[in-house]
Amino acid sequence: MDVSWRFDASEGVYVIEHRQQVEPILAQNRRDQADHDGRQRGDFWHAGRIPLSLAYAWLKEGIDVFNRDHWPAVRRKLNDIDYASLRTAGRFRV
Repeated sequence: MDVSWRFDASEGVYVIEHRQQVEPILAQNRRDQADHDGRQRGDFWHAGRIPLSLAYAWLKEGIDVFNRDHWPAVRRKLNDIDYASLRTAGRFRV
């Protein structure tokens, strides 16, 4: 992921920009979805891959993917049709 920052003189603030090639991550998620047999293995299962740049965007919305207390909100995002490409399996229980 590339990170850059600049000073926005018109607003008087520093702006941090994150850029990431997400297509390789989404392509791997699609392959895992196609290979998934619907069974859970053990206590945990691989729910999905969320690009770090998107995790930062969600953090601005108040959803911290690294905070266990926010996992219900992360599940809702992953179950949203707009984010289906992040999942490595089917829909998740909320």
